[in-house]
Parts: sequence; structure tokens; C-alpha cells
Amino acid sequence: MRRGNSANRGILGAAVLSSGAILTPLASADDPPPALDPVRTVVVEADGWKFTPALQCGEIKGFFAQILPELSYPGNLDVLWFEPTATGSWSAWGWNGSSGAETNAIGWIRSRLGDDSVFSENPRLQSPAPSEPATWTAPAHLMRGLLEDHPLQLVLGDEPRSSDLFATLEQAGWGVAPVISRLSERDHGASTGVNLQELLRALVGKTLVLVPGTVAQTGTGPTAGGPTFPWDCECTLSYGTPVYGPWVFLYSVPAMGGGLTCHYERTVTTPWRTIGDYFLSCIGCTDSGSEITTQPGRTTVTGPPCVPPP
Repeated sequence: MRRGNSANRGILGAAVLSSGAILTPLASADDPPPALDPVRTVVVEADGWKFTPALQCGEIKGFFAQILPELSYPGNLDVLWFEPTATGSWSAWGWNGSSGAETNAIGWIRSRLGDDSVFSENPRLQSPAPSEPATWTAPAHLMRGLLEDHPLQLVLGDEPRSSDLFATLEQAGWGVAPVISRLSERDHGASTGVNLQELLRALVGKTLVLVPGTVAQTGTGPTAGGPTFPWDCECTLSYGTPVYGPWVFLYSVPAMGGGLTCHYERTVTTPWRTIGDYFLSCIGCTDSGSEITTQPGRTTVTGPPCVPPP
């Protein structure tokens, strides 16, 4: 996914993105805002990542995180999943390599929760087609900033992992989650500053504000004596009407029971606009651009030629 015209975002220069209202025009006449429709969505931007809560029966079941383009680098982790544990803490998971595609991650999360509507508060997360594979590539556990199967896990052992180490690995594209890996290591008391657990608890607190009636699993939200954040700072997001490209044929395979199953994909370009102040830092977030995603599709025909989806 590509997002254009992104604003400068520093570590912990986070934003809460919610909508439900058409945004006011930008101040500059040279940069007219796109025509936007009011589309309800709940997305929290923090530390260069977009966090979308997975909600089931009004309860926060986890957060799906996508990295912002300016922090993305080949070889590093682009999508993550955070879920609460029975002890009230948060566990982190990530996908490496091609398995980290958004469609696979969303499909795995929905399958894990047994619910295709867990991201209903964010219509930008496209639903994988029901006919997509029932088995998705599972993520690996993120432990002290690295995936559990990362080759450096054995080398580093219980040794402290510095921010300089993670910065070097990020620049080399060696399978880390920019910024998040450093916060994950802080969970183990390796350095001072906001750690990953505290950030996730803050995101829970903001989600409870954004989605009235939502509840969190016991112990997973903000705690007494923990970091305090300026809840009044938030950034409003609106999306415009998506523009769908033509279906592009990929390949076909024999269908069960006869015929052919034809696989296609198309691009979806959606204008977006933000206005307000970043969550945590309260720095202005006014920005606009277009988000480009790839949508899969498939059809089943009795025989050649293949026919694209409607």
C-alpha cells in the first residue's frame, strides 16, 4: 500500500485518526483539498505505524499495525499484530518476507478470531474474498524486538539490545520492525522511555474514547501511575470515493467439481485527508494524498475463457 504526501512524523509523534465528518479546506489555495465523503473509520497513528483495533462484540481483541511508507524498507517488517494475553499484557507478532502482505495478515487475523467483521470500524481494510485460501501464513512471535525465528536471537541471547543495534538492523533491512522493535526491547527494562506495553495501553484508552461502548480485556488498558497522554489531541481522517482500476488477469486453476477458477487483481485509489493534531505530541497533522491498494478477486467459469469479476 502506498500513501502519498505524508507529513513528517518523529518517534512518538503519533496521531489518532478518526472520522465521521467532512474536513474543512486546507489554508493554502495552491493545494486544494480533494472532495471527500464522510466515512467512519478508527485508525491510530503512532510511532510511524497505523494501528487499527480489531473489535468483536464491542471488545478490543487486538491491534493490526501497518507501517507508514516513510519508514518502510525492504527486508523489514511492514505489518504486525498485537493481542492481549490472559495476564493483561500484550503479545506482538509479525510477518516476514512475502507472507507479510496485508491481505494475508488480515485473512489470518480474521481466521484466528473467527470473525470477518472485526475491522468494521475501518472500511479501508479490504475483506479478502471468501473464496481465498482457508489457510493463511501465520506470523512469528516478536520477542525483544526480533521475531522468534530471527537468526540473531541465538547470538544475542539475554544480552541487552541497544537502540543503536536496532537502528543498524533497520538500515540494513534485516527483519526488524522500525521503532516498534526498540519499544519492544524496552519492555524488558533495557532503557528508559515509553515501552511497547505502555504505548498499546495508551492506544486502548484512545480507542475506548473513539468508539463509545467498547470495552477492553481486564488489565490491557491505561494503568494508574503509568504515562499520561494529552487525550484532547487528535487528528481527523476522511476518505474520498475510491477509484477502481480494471481487473487484471493473473492465472487460472482447475476448480473443484469442474471448470476453472480465474484469479484477478485491481488497484484501488482512494483520496484521504487529515486535519488536527497528532496524538501524544500534539503537533499539527494537516495533510492529504492518495492511498493505493491492491484488491484480489476471482471467478469460476465452466470453461475458457475466463471472465473478470463484476
